[in-house]
Amino acid sequence: MFIKIADQLDNLADMEAFRLEKKKRKIEEVEKYFIPMYERSRVFMEGANLKKYEIFMGLLRKTLDKAKKDL
Repeated sequence: MFIKIADQLDNLADMEAFRLEKKKRKIEEVEKYFIPMYERSRVFMEGANLKKYEIFMGLLRKTLDKAKKDL
């Protein structure tokens, strides 16, 4: 899961070359599908993995907010 979150972070941070429609679609996809899936997975986290989860999700939300502002 952490690899997938890292992939989403990379995709959102590197969208300059995308057309506007593709940027909007990627942002919507992350908001609608991935974040809810990751949040449901949180119940299975504990210890160090929970800490990593919180860090990755914080970064994902911050990167998503920046991507939305950059539209």
